[in-house]
Amino acid sequence: MTTALSTVTQTRGIVPVSRAVADLTSRLHNKLEPIPGEWRRCALSAAAEPSAEERQALVERRQHLDEQLQPCDGATVLRSVGLLRSVMAVPNVDEETRKLQKAAFLMTLTKYPAWAVEAACAQFLEAAQGEGIHAPKPGEIATVCRRLIAEAQYERAKINAVLDAEIYVPPTDEERAEVSRRFAEIVAELSEASAGNRTREAGTAHADRLQALSTLREAEAKAKSQEIEGVKA
Repeated sequence: MTTALSTVTQTRGIVPVSRAVADLTSRLHNKLEPIPGEWRRCALSAAAEPSAEERQALVERRQHLDEQLQPCDGATVLRSVGLLRSVMAVPNVDEETRKLQKAAFLMTLTKYPAWAVEAACAQFLEAAQGEGIHAPKPGEIATVCRRLIAEAQYERAKINAVLDAEIYVPPTDEERAEVSRRFAEIVAELSEASAGNRTREAGTAHADRLQALSTLREAEAKAKSQEIEGVKA
Protein backbone atom coordinates (compact mmCIF):
# COMPACT_ATOMS: atom_id res chain seq x y z
CA MET A 1 0.00 0.00 0.00
CA THR A 2 2.79 2.40 0.88
CA THR A 3 4.52 1.71 -2.42
CA ALA A 4 1.34 2.36 -4.38
CA LEU A 5 0.72 5.70 -2.71
CA SER A 6 4.34 6.76 -3.13
CA THR A 7 4.19 5.92 -6.84
CA VAL A 8 1.09 8.06 -7.32
CA THR A 9 2.78 10.93 -5.49
CA GLN A 10 5.92 10.73 -7.62
CA THR A 11 3.95 11.06 -10.86
CA ARG A 12 2.19 14.24 -9.78
CA GLY A 13 3.07 17.58 -8.30
CA ILE A 14 5.26 20.56 -9.10
CA VAL A 15 7.64 20.16 -12.02
CA PRO A 16 11.06 21.51 -10.94
CA VAL A 17 11.70 24.96 -12.36
CA SER A 18 14.30 25.19 -15.12
CA ARG A 19 17.59 26.94 -14.36
CA ALA A 20 16.83 29.60 -16.99
CA VAL A 21 13.44 30.52 -15.51
CA ALA A 22 14.79 30.38 -11.94
CA ASP A 23 17.65 32.74 -12.83
CA LEU A 24 15.27 35.03 -14.72
CA THR A 25 12.88 35.21 -11.77
CA SER A 26 15.66 35.95 -9.28
CA ARG A 27 17.27 38.58 -11.52
CA LEU A 28 14.05 40.49 -12.11
CA HIS A 29 12.81 40.11 -8.53
CA ASN A 30 16.07 41.61 -7.23
CA LYS A 31 15.49 44.69 -9.42
CA LEU A 32 12.04 45.44 -8.02
CA GLU A 33 11.68 48.74 -6.18
CA PRO A 34 9.09 49.69 -3.55
CA ILE A 35 6.41 52.23 -4.46
CA PRO A 36 5.85 54.74 -1.62
CA GLY A 37 2.40 54.23 -0.11
CA GLU A 38 1.75 51.11 -2.20
CA TRP A 39 2.22 47.69 -0.63
CA ARG A 40 0.46 45.57 -3.26
CA ARG A 41 2.75 46.35 -6.18
CA CYS A 42 6.39 47.15 -6.84
CA ALA A 43 8.05 49.19 -9.57
CA LEU A 44 10.47 48.00 -12.23
CA SER A 45 12.66 50.20 -14.39
CA ALA A 46 11.95 50.00 -18.11
CA ALA A 47 15.62 49.17 -18.56
CA ALA A 48 15.04 45.90 -16.66
CA GLU A 49 11.62 45.10 -18.13
CA PRO A 50 11.39 41.46 -19.29
CA SER A 51 11.14 40.81 -23.00
CA ALA A 52 8.03 39.27 -24.54
CA GLU A 53 9.69 35.84 -24.52
CA GLU A 54 10.80 36.19 -20.90
CA ARG A 55 7.36 37.35 -19.82
CA GLN A 56 5.75 34.40 -21.60
CA ALA A 57 8.09 31.99 -19.81
CA LEU A 58 7.11 33.48 -16.46
CA VAL A 59 3.41 33.37 -17.32
CA GLU A 60 3.65 29.70 -18.27
CA ARG A 61 5.51 28.86 -15.07
CA ARG A 62 2.93 30.70 -12.97
CA GLN A 63 0.14 28.86 -14.76
CA HIS A 64 1.76 25.52 -13.91
CA LEU A 65 2.13 26.55 -10.26
CA ASP A 66 -1.50 27.70 -10.13
CA GLU A 67 -2.67 24.37 -11.51
CA GLN A 68 -0.58 22.33 -9.08
CA LEU A 69 -1.57 24.42 -6.05
CA GLN A 70 -5.31 23.99 -6.62
CA PRO A 71 -7.17 22.53 -3.61
CA CYS A 72 -7.99 18.84 -3.85
CA ASP A 73 -11.38 17.17 -3.68
CA GLY A 74 -12.79 15.26 -0.75
CA ALA A 75 -12.29 11.89 -2.43
CA THR A 76 -8.51 12.38 -2.43
CA VAL A 77 -8.52 13.19 1.28
CA LEU A 78 -10.73 10.25 2.22
CA ARG A 79 -8.69 7.82 0.12
CA SER A 80 -5.32 8.96 1.49
CA VAL A 81 -6.44 9.28 5.11
CA GLY A 82 -8.40 6.02 4.90
CA LEU A 83 -5.26 4.20 3.82
CA LEU A 84 -3.40 5.63 6.80
CA ARG A 85 -6.07 4.72 9.30
CA SER A 86 -6.42 1.20 7.89
CA VAL A 87 -2.86 0.25 8.86
CA MET A 88 -2.18 2.52 11.86
CA ALA A 89 -3.63 2.56 15.36
CA VAL A 90 -6.81 4.59 15.79
CA PRO A 91 -9.07 5.00 18.84
CA ASN A 92 -12.25 2.96 18.97
CA VAL A 93 -15.11 5.44 18.71
CA ASP A 94 -18.84 5.39 17.96
CA GLU A 95 -20.40 6.15 14.59
CA GLU A 96 -21.21 9.78 15.41
CA THR A 97 -17.60 10.46 16.39
CA ARG A 98 -16.36 8.83 13.18
CA LYS A 99 -18.55 11.22 11.18
CA LEU A 100 -17.10 14.18 13.05
CA GLN A 101 -13.57 12.91 12.46
CA LYS A 102 -14.29 12.54 8.76
CA ALA A 103 -15.63 16.10 8.63
CA ALA A 104 -12.52 17.38 10.43
CA PHE A 105 -10.17 15.74 7.92
CA LEU A 106 -12.18 17.09 4.98
CA MET A 107 -12.39 20.61 6.39
CA THR A 108 -8.65 20.71 7.16
CA LEU A 109 -7.08 19.00 4.16
CA THR A 110 -9.23 19.91 1.14
CA LYS A 111 -7.51 23.32 1.04
CA TYR A 112 -4.24 21.66 -0.04
CA PRO A 113 -3.37 20.19 -3.46
CA ALA A 114 -3.89 16.47 -3.99
CA TRP A 115 -0.21 15.70 -4.51
CA ALA A 116 0.68 17.39 -1.20
CA VAL A 117 -1.96 15.46 0.75
CA GLU A 118 -0.83 12.18 -0.81
CA ALA A 119 2.85 12.93 -0.18
CA ALA A 120 2.17 13.93 3.42
CA CYS A 121 0.23 10.73 4.09
CA ALA A 122 3.00 8.69 2.44
CA GLN A 123 5.51 10.22 4.85
CA PHE A 124 3.41 9.10 7.82
CA LEU A 125 3.03 5.62 6.33
CA GLU A 126 6.80 5.34 5.92
CA ALA A 127 7.37 6.73 9.45
CA ALA A 128 9.23 9.70 7.99
CA GLN A 129 6.72 11.70 10.04
CA GLY A 130 5.24 10.73 13.39
CA GLU A 131 6.18 7.68 15.42
CA GLY A 132 4.81 5.22 12.86
CA ILE A 133 2.20 3.69 15.14
CA HIS A 134 -0.74 6.02 15.69
CA ALA A 135 -2.63 7.58 12.80
CA PRO A 136 -1.96 11.34 12.57
CA LYS A 137 -4.55 13.99 13.32
CA PRO A 138 -5.72 16.43 10.63
CA GLY A 139 -3.45 19.21 11.89
CA GLU A 140 -0.37 16.99 11.77
CA ILE A 141 -0.98 16.14 8.12
CA ALA A 142 -1.72 19.80 7.34
CA THR A 143 1.62 20.84 8.84
CA VAL A 144 3.45 18.55 6.41
CA CYS A 145 1.31 19.80 3.51
CA ARG A 146 2.22 23.42 4.27
CA ARG A 147 5.89 22.55 4.29
CA LEU A 148 5.58 20.69 0.98
CA ILE A 149 3.94 23.60 -0.85
CA ALA A 150 5.88 26.46 0.78
CA GLU A 151 8.61 26.64 -1.87
CA ALA A 152 6.10 26.66 -4.73
CA GLN A 153 4.07 29.39 -3.03
CA TYR A 154 7.20 31.51 -2.58
CA GLU A 155 8.20 31.01 -6.22
CA ARG A 156 4.72 31.99 -7.37
CA ALA A 157 4.77 35.12 -5.19
CA LYS A 158 8.06 36.24 -6.75
CA ILE A 159 6.78 35.66 -10.29
CA ASN A 160 3.57 37.53 -9.47
CA ALA A 161 5.54 40.50 -8.14
CA VAL A 162 7.55 40.69 -11.37
CA LEU A 163 4.59 40.28 -13.73
CA ASP A 164 2.43 42.76 -11.81
CA ALA A 165 5.19 45.37 -11.40
CA GLU A 166 4.59 48.94 -12.55
CA ILE A 167 7.06 49.75 -15.32
CA TYR A 168 8.55 53.26 -15.17
CA VAL A 169 10.97 55.16 -17.40
CA PRO A 170 13.87 56.59 -15.36
CA PRO A 171 14.73 60.29 -15.95
CA THR A 172 17.50 61.21 -18.38
CA ASP A 173 20.72 62.93 -17.31
CA GLU A 174 19.33 66.24 -18.62
CA GLU A 175 16.14 65.83 -16.60
CA ARG A 176 18.11 65.02 -13.46
CA ALA A 177 20.29 68.10 -14.01
CA GLU A 178 17.19 70.28 -14.44
CA VAL A 179 15.66 68.93 -11.23
CA SER A 180 18.91 69.59 -9.35
CA ARG A 181 19.09 73.14 -10.74
CA ARG A 182 15.52 73.96 -9.77
CA PHE A 183 16.02 72.44 -6.34
CA ALA A 184 19.09 74.65 -5.81
CA GLU A 185 17.05 77.71 -6.83
CA ILE A 186 14.32 76.85 -4.34
CA VAL A 187 16.87 76.39 -1.56
CA ALA A 188 18.45 79.77 -2.40
CA GLU A 189 15.05 81.50 -2.41
CA LEU A 190 14.12 79.99 0.93
CA SER A 191 17.48 81.00 2.42
CA GLU A 192 17.05 84.57 1.16
CA ALA A 193 13.53 84.78 2.51
CA SER A 194 14.66 83.41 5.86
CA ALA A 195 17.47 85.98 6.05
CA GLY A 196 15.02 88.80 5.24
CA ASN A 197 12.67 87.62 7.97
CA ARG A 198 15.51 87.58 10.47
CA THR A 199 16.48 91.16 9.48
CA ARG A 200 12.92 92.42 9.90
CA GLU A 201 12.60 90.61 13.21
CA ALA A 202 15.88 92.13 14.40
CA GLY A 203 14.72 95.65 13.38
CA THR A 204 11.41 95.23 15.17
CA ALA A 205 13.13 93.96 18.31
CA HIS A 206 15.52 96.97 18.30
CA ALA A 207 12.63 99.42 17.95
CA ASP A 208 10.82 97.71 20.82
CA ARG A 209 13.89 98.03 23.01
CA LEU A 210 14.21 101.76 22.20
CA GLN A 211 10.53 102.31 22.98
CA ALA A 212 10.85 100.48 26.27
CA LEU A 213 13.95 102.50 27.20
CA SER A 214 12.16 105.78 26.37
CA THR A 215 9.17 104.79 28.46
CA LEU A 216 11.45 103.86 31.36
CA ARG A 217 13.25 107.21 31.21
CA GLU A 218 9.96 109.11 31.13
CA ALA A 219 8.78 107.19 34.17
CA GLU A 220 12.02 107.90 36.03
CA ALA A 221 11.84 111.63 35.19
CA LYS A 222 8.22 111.81 36.32
CA ALA A 223 9.02 110.03 39.57
CA LYS A 224 11.97 112.35 40.23
CA SER A 225 9.83 115.43 39.52
CA GLN A 226 7.18 114.25 41.94
CA GLU A 227 9.84 113.60 44.55
CA ILE A 228 11.23 117.17 44.22
CA GLU A 229 7.76 118.72 44.48
CA GLY A 230 7.12 116.69 47.59
CA VAL A 231 10.30 118.01 49.25
CA LYS A 232 9.39 121.62 48.43
CA ALA A 233 5.98 121.17 49.95
